[in-house]
Amino acid sequence: AICAAGIIVVGYLFNLFQGIIL
Repeated sequence: AICAAGIIVVGYLFNLFQGIIL
C-alpha cells in the first residue's frame, strides 16, 4: 500500500506549486 501521508504531502505541494505558477 502507498503511504497515505505521502499522498497528502504530494497533493499539498502540487496545489501550492499550482498556486504559485497560476
